[in-house]
Amino acid sequence: MKTKLILSLLFGLCALFCYSQNSITQSGCLHVENTEDSVWLTRYENDILALEKQDKQVQEFTCDALFLGSSSFRMWRKMAEDFAPLHVVNRGYGGASIRDLLYNYTRIVGKYQPRNIVFYSENDIIGYKTDIGIGESFDLHRLFFEKLLHDYPQARLYILSVKPSGSRKALMPRHKMLNALFEEYAAKTRRVAYLDVATPLLDGQGEIRPELYLDDNLHLNDEGYRIWTNIIKPRLSPPAGYVYKDTFIRGGGPYQLFTRIYLPKGEGPFPVVITRTPYTFNETRGDNIKQGQEYVRRGLGYIQQYCRGKGGSEGVYQPNVYEREDGRALVNWVAAQPWCRSIGLFGVSYTALTGWIVADSLPDKVKGIYLHHYGIDRHLSAYKDGLFRHDILTGWAIDNASEVSHKPSHDPEEPYYDESRFRPHKEMDVKRLGVELPWYRDWISHPDYSDPYWETGVWGQLRGIPSKIKVPMTIVAGLFDHHLEGTLKGYELLSPETKKNSRLILGGWDHFYQYHPDVSPQPHAKDVDVFADQLDWLHKVVAQGVVPEGNVQVYFIGADCWKTYASWPIRRDKDVVYSLSNRKDAGNHHAYQLLKDRINTPHTGSRQLASSSLKFVYNPLRPVMSVGGETLFNSSARRGSKPQPEIGYRDDVLFFLSPPLEEPLTIAGPVRATIYMSSDCDDTCLTYKISEVMPDGRAYNIRTGITTLAYRNNTYGQAQAYTPNEVVELNIETLPVTWQVKPGSRLRVDITSSDFPQYSIHSNYAGLWSEQVRTRKAHQTIYMDEEHNSRISIPVIEWED
Repeated sequence: MKTKLILSLLFGLCALFCYSQNSITQSGCLHVENTEDSVWLTRYENDILALEKQDKQVQEFTCDALFLGSSSFRMWRKMAEDFAPLHVVNRGYGGASIRDLLYNYTRIVGKYQPRNIVFYSENDIIGYKTDIGIGESFDLHRLFFEKLLHDYPQARLYILSVKPSGSRKALMPRHKMLNALFEEYAAKTRRVAYLDVATPLLDGQGEIRPELYLDDNLHLNDEGYRIWTNIIKPRLSPPAGYVYKDTFIRGGGPYQLFTRIYLPKGEGPFPVVITRTPYTFNETRGDNIKQGQEYVRRGLGYIQQYCRGKGGSEGVYQPNVYEREDGRALVNWVAAQPWCRSIGLFGVSYTALTGWIVADSLPDKVKGIYLHHYGIDRHLSAYKDGLFRHDILTGWAIDNASEVSHKPSHDPEEPYYDESRFRPHKEMDVKRLGVELPWYRDWISHPDYSDPYWETGVWGQLRGIPSKIKVPMTIVAGLFDHHLEGTLKGYELLSPETKKNSRLILGGWDHFYQYHPDVSPQPHAKDVDVFADQLDWLHKVVAQGVVPEGNVQVYFIGADCWKTYASWPIRRDKDVVYSLSNRKDAGNHHAYQLLKDRINTPHTGSRQLASSSLKFVYNPLRPVMSVGGETLFNSSARRGSKPQPEIGYRDDVLFFLSPPLEEPLTIAGPVRATIYMSSDCDDTCLTYKISEVMPDGRAYNIRTGITTLAYRNNTYGQAQAYTPNEVVELNIETLPVTWQVKPGSRLRVDITSSDFPQYSIHSNYAGLWSEQVRTRKAHQTIYMDEEHNSRISIPVIEWED
């Protein structure tokens, strides 16, 4: 009776857990038969008692790895020898199934404090009458895994695939299904990795290799366990066992570049990962790179080089200019070393640039590239329709320019805002910093996408690289990272052959992996730990020689779930359209109505046209400040999705509200606005922001879109003239977003003419913005009627919960 009660509790808990974990493929709630006989729960009681007796004799409970599972571990008689010098504890017993592992959890896990946990079990689906289904087995395993992760928050969990065997050959299709669920779970759960220990036990035709098994055709012999050791051991974290050295390696020019090298002990050859950086946040001498220590302890050499003129490297630092020649020199040098077996490249932000810029010209030893948060099109990260992104590029230039010896005060509330406002901006460097920055002056002097500046030199090279890459990649992007647009373009431009083995991970974070918004708990936002994933992926590709499968993993804000797709962009199912109107919202007299699938009353002449419009005055000396934004960087308090000001907080902003939504609205892609406007100036700016207003009144920005009259409907072209007071159609597209607006929420659209410091402040004069000194007010008119249907078009996908 007691056993049945425990079973009921186990299955009830697992069913509840299954319901709550919507980021993993669901197998349904549990339905278990054959539970009358509870012998299988207690049949290995003597084995459990023996393990408890061993525990009483243990003096040190910390270990490098705790092995939990069934007889495939119990019969691994040379485990301690195979994993030396690691300290491993073997807690495999009998024919353990996931049900008795859960039942005996506190007795078998004990007091051990492992750095790693290795798990193996296959005895719930072995063809007996007490078997449970694939879905039930996976649900119970997941419950067991989640308890381990909760109880051991510092440990990594390695799930071994169910192995093939001659005695259970007929069950291989079932094993394959369970392994697929294990692999998906590991891919979407932080601190968990799936290790394929089954495929190496098969020959080239997919047949079981009998020479790797004992006479029972079920358990492995020493040769079989040797194969498992070679897969598992490199992944575990020993307390020591590596060699570190500082050295200088010649770059692409005459300069010696300071390089830090971590290698496993021994002669090699070893798999190696490489990154290059201009950043010297910490001491650049000595064995103190934590990431390098973690990699080398898992059998991967780790090499970090400082860019020319940085961190002790010779030469003068000029951002971006020498990274191709210096990077190629380093990769080729490493490939030529006798201790190098294979190579992976990785990097984040600028260090990802150093990976992108050499990715089309690599020695054969390079097997994979893992890059976060950097776009392959510099113009896209610098400008939007002629408006410069100050908060990232002006701030970055000041912080990283070697030429600037006395940097201005970095006010955390308004970082470098005075420098960003300075006119004429082309003189800011000399007047505010005391030195000329030629490379920064280049950035601010070429607003046209088609300008030869962006098509030559390093930026021209960068644009052409993705289509030439031949090795698998993982590309990481953030919905609120300023490099989002160019990062996605890098993935999109990969060749079809390379995409087959490459991944895109798009998370709900900003450049610093902070999650947005903080409107409500979103526990599954962290299900994909990109730094753990990076180590796992590089280890598989570079160390194990695995050819990875390509896919696209996308996080949906609001729905709090990850979805996997075969490609990017996501194909939308429909567009939901809201039209602007000049009708007052019934609940807020400062707002106007957004009309779904409707437009305003038709007009018959200019008089009617005038009544179907709204006006505001834009003063560049009084810009609307960014409150939330997808391309902000230095302004950390404004970055990402933030609570929005009250409707009506400024008289130079037009506010529009939709009715409450009756069903979820799942946005997947760029939001598009078609807005008809006129201005009394020969050039000006127009921006809009779409937000979700929660039922309790809180509003959070989803996306912003911006353009100028000079670059209207011509993002990738040259500036064009505008005749004051002419009514023109503006088509404005935001960066893509994946966000589910909940039923009961309303959509809010704000329209104005500035978004500072996310974008430069428009002077309301035509011409090159960085040379302008004067500003003037602009009188803006937004039109909304049958002929001028100003509207917002939202790309929507539909899925079943």
